[in-house]
Amino acid sequence: MITEMALMGFGCYAYNKYKNRETIKIKKTFNDLMQDNNLSYKIIDITKNDSGFTLVVSLYGCGYEKLESLKDLLQSTFGALIEIKQNPNLKTATLEIITTQLSDNYKFKPIPVRPWELYVGKTYTMKDVILNMKDLPHVLYSGINSSGKTYCVFTAILNLIQYNSERDVEVFLSQVSAKKDLRKFKDLQHCRGYADNLKEAYQMFQYLYHVMLKRINMFNSIKERFVDDIYEWNANYPQKKMRIIYLIMDEFTAYMPDSLDTEEEKEIKQRCLDLLVKLIQQSRCCGMYMVTSLQRPDRESLPARLKAQFNCKISFKQPNIASSLTVTDSDAAFHIKAKREAIVNADKEYLIKTLYLDNKMLQTYLLKNIDKSHSNYCKIKDANNLNPKTQNQYNVADTDNLNLKNNLSSLNNSNLLESDNLTGVNIKKSDGNNFVLLDTNNLNQAKYKKTKSKVKLKK
Repeated sequence: MITEMALMGFGCYAYNKYKNRETIKIKKTFNDLMQDNNLSYKIIDITKNDSGFTLVVSLYGCGYEKLESLKDLLQSTFGALIEIKQNPNLKTATLEIITTQLSDNYKFKPIPVRPWELYVGKTYTMKDVILNMKDLPHVLYSGINSSGKTYCVFTAILNLIQYNSERDVEVFLSQVSAKKDLRKFKDLQHCRGYADNLKEAYQMFQYLYHVMLKRINMFNSIKERFVDDIYEWNANYPQKKMRIIYLIMDEFTAYMPDSLDTEEEKEIKQRCLDLLVKLIQQSRCCGMYMVTSLQRPDRESLPARLKAQFNCKISFKQPNIASSLTVTDSDAAFHIKAKREAIVNADKEYLIKTLYLDNKMLQTYLLKNIDKSHSNYCKIKDANNLNPKTQNQYNVADTDNLNLKNNLSSLNNSNLLESDNLTGVNIKKSDGNNFVLLDTNNLNQAKYKKTKSKVKLKK
């Protein structure tokens, strides 16, 4: 009887040791490495997961910086990718040993997101990376040619529309460069406009600028409570819900004047750039978010004041350390792989890999959301002309399908100044013959009276 029990105990011990042989090997290798380097790091916990192993290591007596400096040595010792991060308690660190890396053929599959969330890829530990525009608005993609920027943008758009209807999200596309990758999305039900030249882009940006002003005016017009942004508006007035708007553009430098441009091109590019900067700086509260790319960033193409407005940065392989420093404030983007690997700076830093997505998959996912009649397009004709005759062609209110009875109800009876002169101006009220503009730059009120041909100051 005793012999049988001893054999059973030995059998259980042998089975558990065989079952956990990989974990035991990892622990022994780590302990030997620490002993060889006269370090006293101890493993508190070790678990096996789909991508490899997760170790929780005590930092007592050695600190975090020394462990982080061992990253290269750990990677060569284990023959695997290593990720190290300090835990919130500051006493321990989590060490990910990634033995099974994300394959190049790992296909895109939609995951649930809300209208203000963009799915961009997975970490090597198979965690989904989702950008939150509500907290960290505007996205900047950067990296060398063919590094994966375009299809990372495609992934974000495609995933967004799978879980959010055109009643929740609007998309505006602007691509003025010769390569028209964004055309693949111009037939979406969610798409409200597509610009493929500078003139149309300028008109689109003006349209969105006026949508922004109108939304801000509506927030300010509420008397019974304070409403500061689109999320408070939608919570309090669900019957007049405003949609989240994405302006998705190609290379940002395409809207910057350069020496090869004609005078006309320089002028319209400067106008586009001025509007874009205003939108990036002011549109957050209105639920309007910019998504753009920059192939080779430098201090001229991405000045500090503009860089600070892009709260989410996705940096693929950079051509040099200077470009990496411009975007990520470190040289990390210079050292990553040339294709489909990126560093994401958002709520924290992630190393991600983009998912496999080809044109056939793209068409399949887009099929149920196609409207080739473009019946949902905003009728943007001439953004310079805002007189009553073209009011219906340039209907800002149409974007939200809202009744502006208390705000802009008599706009058809009033001539507005040219839209370029409306910077920093909100329409406060109108009564058919007169309306008051509030100049937010100097906080003076000016009263204008309707005339046949122009707006005249009434003393």
